[in-house]
Amino acid sequence: MVTGSRAEEVLRVLDGDAPSLAAGGTFDVVGAGLAEIEVAGLVAGADCDRGAGDLEKPEQSGYFVHGDDDALVGRLAFEDAETAAADLEARTAYFETGPLGEDEAPLDSYGTYELAQDGPIVSIALHDMDSQTMRSLTLAPGSFLGC
Repeated sequence: MVTGSRAEEVLRVLDGDAPSLAAGGTFDVVGAGLAEIEVAGLVAGADCDRGAGDLEKPEQSGYFVHGDDDALVGRLAFEDAETAAADLEARTAYFETGPLGEDEAPLDSYGTYELAQDGPIVSIALHDMDSQTMRSLTLAPGSFLGC
C-alpha cells in the first residue's frame, strides 16, 4: 500500500516511469554500511527545528531500522567533519536538556541513546523505546530529532 501526499510520484518510480533517489545515489552517504534495511525515512536539506538550539543544518538526514537490532539509527551528513563536530556538541546539549517529544523532556527520559561522529556523519542510535515513542520523535518538526 502506498499512501501520502507524494504517493503518485512513488508509484511512478515503482512502475519504472521515474528514477528513484536510491538508484541515483542521493542518500548513499547516510545509508552506507547498513545491512538489511527494513525501514528508512530520508530527507535532503531539512530545516532544523527552531527550538533545537544551535544544531547545524545537515545536507542529508535519515533514520533506519536495519539488521537484527531493534535500535532505530539516525544519520546526519554534514558538509565536513568540523560542521559535524559542532553539531555533535550542540546535539548532545539538546538531547540532555530537551525539549523533545510531547513531554518536552530530555531524550534519555524516553529510553537510551548513543551519539557518535565519523567524519562528516553524526549517528544517533535510539534504544529501549517503544515503536510509538520512536515514531513520535522522528515526526517532530525538522525531521530526525530536531533536524
